[in-house]
Amino acid sequence: MEAGNDKFRGGSAGEWRKYLELTAGTIISVLALQLFITPAGLYNGGTIGISQIIRTLLAEYAGLSAEIDLAGVINLMINIPLMFMAYSILNKRFFWRTGFVMAVQTVAISMIHISQPIISDRLASCLVGGIVAGVGCGMILRAGGSGAGFDIIGVWLAKTRVRTGVGTLTSIMNACVYLVCASLFSLPTAIYSILYAVFSAIIIDRVHTQNISCGVIIISRKENLHQYIMSELERGVTYWKGSGGQNGEGIYIYYTVISKYEEILLRRILSQKDEHAFIVVNENQRVYGNFIRRLN
Repeated sequence: MEAGNDKFRGGSAGEWRKYLELTAGTIISVLALQLFITPAGLYNGGTIGISQIIRTLLAEYAGLSAEIDLAGVINLMINIPLMFMAYSILNKRFFWRTGFVMAVQTVAISMIHISQPIISDRLASCLVGGIVAGVGCGMILRAGGSGAGFDIIGVWLAKTRVRTGVGTLTSIMNACVYLVCASLFSLPTAIYSILYAVFSAIIIDRVHTQNISCGVIIISRKENLHQYIMSELERGVTYWKGSGGQNGEGIYIYYTVISKYEEILLRRILSQKDEHAFIVVNENQRVYGNFIRRLN
């Protein structure tokens, strides 16, 4: 599918846009963490949450503190073996994009931190922080990268084994981190942190359009549209002949299942091959069987 998609992405220019989106998404997610969650004494999930816990323990019990937020550096160290895992099980483009996100994330977490929360109410901080973080993380996933940590595992499972949202998968794994939070700190801290993760996961699955499956019906007088769809998108197509109810003219009916992201590419194909085609799109389809979830 890479060759077909490059036609629409503009080659290297499209790749640069991907890295710009990765940068923006990473900075947005870190801002949500460092402006709304960390100052409120709450914790992120995944390896960042583990890094925050280690940083807090080092500060409280070992007296180790620094001018920067050590959670960024600790998170990088934890993610090195996971990055090796990503290199062996995921495509190389995903690996390099995730490595880029990790570099930007480490610098951003280290440099962006405040001691006083912007919003004094913890619940409001969770809501705003979760929405902003979800947008940022969704942008990263949509651009074909990952925030590393549990995201790597979640993306891998969503791609190869488990048919559910990446946000949902990472939330399940985060539960273990919040259990540690509850035992080391307090139950309210863990509960508010979980609320932040839930808000974030909901937004991630909305922004990460490649995770939304769409059933598409196309009605056209062109008899070979399925060839273009299979060639450009590498998706299976079922088609049959029919008749128009108004005038009895012969038509072709095509059916395929694609991601929300691929819907944009499909509409571009149809605008070139048959601008008069009638299209019906049904989102959030439950798909079982041999349906490949792609991360470009």
